[in-house]
Amino acid sequence: MGPPCVEGYQVTEIHVEKAGSEDFRSHLFLATALT
Repeated sequence: MGPPCVEGYQVTEIHVEKAGSEDFRSHLFLATALT
């Protein structure tokens, strides 16, 4: 489950800009948990 994590991170960055800071926090937490 390594490659998918990287891809999800990139998608998260874009989603963050579209969604906002709230999503950024949720995504950051998920990224940290996965990492």
